[in-house]
Amino acid sequence: MKQANKQPGVDVGTWLLHVGTVLLFLGVVLLLVVYFPILREEVGYGLRNTSATLPTVSFSAADEDGENVLVPVNPDFSIVIPKIGANVPVVQDVDASDPTVYRAALAQGIAHAKGTRLPGESGNVFLFAHSSDDFLTRGRYNTVFYLLDKLSVGDRFTIAYQGTLYEYRVFDKKTLSPEQVEYLNAKSEENTVTLMTCWPPGTDAKRLLVFGVLDGRR
Repeated sequence: MKQANKQPGVDVGTWLLHVGTVLLFLGVVLLLVVYFPILREEVGYGLRNTSATLPTVSFSAADEDGENVLVPVNPDFSIVIPKIGANVPVVQDVDASDPTVYRAALAQGIAHAKGTRLPGESGNVFLFAHSSDDFLTRGRYNTVFYLLDKLSVGDRFTIAYQGTLYEYRVFDKKTLSPEQVEYLNAKSEENTVTLMTCWPPGTDAKRLLVFGVLDGRR
């Protein structure tokens, strides 16, 4: 009996292998796109901290001896954190309860929560940035606080506000659930500031808060 000719067709196993390879490749690309900013900040932090000398903060590099100076990007309102290389404008009086409003503000810099104090006033200044926006809409300022966890008690940062430099010293750091919002309206008899971002970077699972107290002004 003559054997029937085998009809050509699609090899399902080979097809599935190709599809799986493509999906794996796309997954790797997506992970690189999402987490590249985080890796970039980590690498940059490691390179900056090969030197023990951190930059000083001044309104003019000409005012300081040497070249290791950070000049605030906006003398009217900005934050400079030498340890993590942050030097960004602050958008004042942002409604922290309205996603449309604060997302627009975070495209321009760090947000100052409306209703909280301002530098130089007794009470707490609340500044925040998010790290969990959709990667397609992520802007240059979403990465600013990726390294906020690198700050430790005793580290210093500076807020420039209306031509004055307010220098703060970190005194505490906490990781909280998103439901713990009491720190937004925290009362303080001292001049304090709270810096907040989503944690871990690229997610909104937790909130990382760093607390500073005024240590001088010039």
